[in-house]
Amino acid sequence: MRALTVHDPWTTAIARGVKPIENRKRPPPSTVTVPFEMAVHASVKPPSDRLMRQVMALWPGLAWNATFYPGHVIAVVDVVGWYWLRDRKTGNPWEMGPACWELANVRTLAEPVPCRGQQGLWTLPADVEAAVRRQLGAV
Repeated sequence: MRALTVHDPWTTAIARGVKPIENRKRPPPSTVTVPFEMAVHASVKPPSDRLMRQVMALWPGLAWNATFYPGHVIAVVDVVGWYWLRDRKTGNPWEMGPACWELANVRTLAEPVPCRGQQGLWTLPADVEAAVRRQLGAV
């Protein structure tokens, strides 16, 4: 399973189904066929006050003292499409680009799975994927 490390509080917004767009510098790699399943991994870097204020403006329901799970896979989503923001603005407030990955079918894990993250789109280690799939009910 592919995975993407994202900074909190963006990760939490994705896992709670609030953020349907993941903004990246590039589209998904050409080695991946869209749609595809992707684990959402929370970065170990704590959220800055500036980032918390930015996300809270888009998602007023986020509490300043929200629980985050740095260094854990917290959800699985389907990347169902992508587009360049310069070519197609939908008006979605989460849309910041330049490449907008469209997310759907969010499955939040009841028990976040610890894992070391990486930059870019990467592959989960087999033991982490097995733990994630057990929670999804598809071993």
